[in-house]
Amino acid sequence: RTGTLVIQGPASRRRVVFRDGQVVFASSTELSERLGPVLWRHGMVTLERLQECEPQVTPTAKLGKVLMDAKLLTAAQLYRGMQMQVKEIVLGAFVETEGEFAFVDEGDNPELNTVRLLERTRDVVLEGMSRSEEMVFLRQLFDLAGAPKRLEGPVPTVMEQDAVWQKVDGRLTVRDIIRSSRLGEFAALKALRDLAAAGRIQPPPPGLPRAPLSRQQTSRAQASSSSALQLYRSAVDRIRGTLGLEANGRLASYVEALAPAQQALFEGVHVAEGPDFDRLLQNAQKRHPGAMARAVAQEAADGLVAFALFEARNLLPTGRAAELSREVGKILKGK
Repeated sequence: RTGTLVIQGPASRRRVVFRDGQVVFASSTELSERLGPVLWRHGMVTLERLQECEPQVTPTAKLGKVLMDAKLLTAAQLYRGMQMQVKEIVLGAFVETEGEFAFVDEGDNPELNTVRLLERTRDVVLEGMSRSEEMVFLRQLFDLAGAPKRLEGPVPTVMEQDAVWQKVDGRLTVRDIIRSSRLGEFAALKALRDLAAAGRIQPPPPGLPRAPLSRQQTSRAQASSSSALQLYRSAVDRIRGTLGLEANGRLASYVEALAPAQQALFEGVHVAEGPDFDRLLQNAQKRHPGAMARAVAQEAADGLVAFALFEARNLLPTGRAAELSREVGKILKGK
């Protein structure tokens, strides 16, 4: 799909632009996801030089141009920085637990400064799912309203740890440290965790533990995943019905060509006989926890459908293949 996903969280707003299902642009009001902090965290510009250039930014002179005019970045380095920024914004959306979102279908915007991520969108999504689950653990380690204390010792050599350690004074709360560090919540909490483990800070007493997901919430997530997998099953059935018996051998050849780890996901799924995607999900749950298992299963099912459509284009007349693609698209949208 082509359009814009707008995500409004309690303290930030993100826009992620898709073109034919691929992320091509993103923007955010979250300070740590702006271009400057992203460039600094990735070692492309020092904090001192960044702070010198930031006052020169105007509505007509964006930070990237200011940094290039100052010979601090080349055009290629700026483009790479924008790629990293877009990825960070997408990953940041996965750790939001409150808010609203909407997807707005729209055509291409030729004035948009699009970028092409080095990673496939589905790989970024999987990384986001993993970050979301790790964030649940990190948030349980620290009371955001508590103030950690700095312990004696040399200055940390890891940039993220140093950025956090410099803010720890026994008065600033964990929430204040996250906000002022320019690291973002995920990286700042990881740095605090590592500093505490190394005996460099004394963390505040933990606050009240966050309530785990209720059975109703867990069941709702599982039911949503199961429904999505059934749509993939319906899509495969439609393709098999159109291609006839020849589809069976071709679908089986898809699994045979996969890497061993991917083949294991399809064990007992019987793709040539009408795939059992419930078994696919069970296989994924043996290897991954919670939401990650559901994402892996859906990615595997999506790959099978994409291959089946590819084979259909090779076997069917052009017009019929295009018609089948539209039919499958409607099925996957639940229509």
